[in-house]
Parts: sequence; C-alpha cells; structure tokens
Amino acid sequence: MIIESLSNIILDYIFIFTMNMGIFGAILATCFSLIILLIMVLHYIFKRKNNFHIQDKLGK
Repeated sequence: MIIESLSNIILDYIFIFTMNMGIFGAILATCFSLIILLIMVLHYIFKRKNNFHIQDKLGK
C-alpha cells in the first residue's frame, strides 16, 4: 500500500500541476495508482512461490 500511496502522490503532481488537468487529473491519478496496486497484488498471488502446504490430519 505504500507503493500505491507514493504512486498516487507522484501521479497527482504530474496530472494536476504538470498537465494542468485539475480535479480530473486527481481522479485519474487515483485510478491509475489503484490499477498499479491491483497488478502488484495479482502478481504476488499468481507468481509467488511460497511454502504454504495443506496437510491432512496425520501430518503427512
């Protein structure tokens, strides 16, 4: 979530001040930062190799 917040701050600056988009730029920055977060979470879920294994009652 830190990366999402930082990307929102950076994109806010770019869209609002650099591109003079005003409140619409803030909306776009928020949407794009959430998309970045979604991509990172999906990457973690589908590509991460973790050691989580389900065991039966006997612990085999």
